[in-house]
Amino acid sequence: MGFLLAGAVSLIVQVDANGFGLAPSGFMAATGLVARSVAGLFCLLFLALTTPVTDLVAGSRRLGVPGEVTEIALLIYRFMFLLTDTTMAMNAAQAARLGHDGARRRLRSLGLLVGNLLPRALDRARRLEIGLAARGWDGEMRVLTTPAKISAAGVITVLAVEAATVAIGVLS
Repeated sequence: MGFLLAGAVSLIVQVDANGFGLAPSGFMAATGLVARSVAGLFCLLFLALTTPVTDLVAGSRRLGVPGEVTEIALLIYRFMFLLTDTTMAMNAAQAARLGHDGARRRLRSLGLLVGNLLPRALDRARRLEIGLAARGWDGEMRVLTTPAKISAAGVITVLAVEAATVAIGVLS
């Protein structure tokens, strides 16, 4: 949102020989930029929140995304939850020891949590790597996906929605 705000302001404000001023068509350009950005964000969030990660990875592999990129994406996805669980456990332990009693202790506890999280994360990543090597990992993480059933009615519905979207975009 910060980048979007900076981009919109840079389109609205104009710097010339007379100094600062409003750009003649700056508001229209900024409005278009914000609208496209928010629409893209909503599409990305819709995809991310409605599609399982295994299906996203399988689809990206079918589209030709290199295997290394999909492997890193899967490992990061798995590791995010491990880090979240570790953070929650450390935070609960600090709260149990009255580490959140007062602003000063809360800030100190936060510093300790952040300082201890990196070594634990690196240790867990090292153990994950050792575990994968012990299992004979060949460099590819396979995921199980169920093949999608394609029906004529579904294809027609998708094409109709896309045609309607294009028509609305062209006529607006």
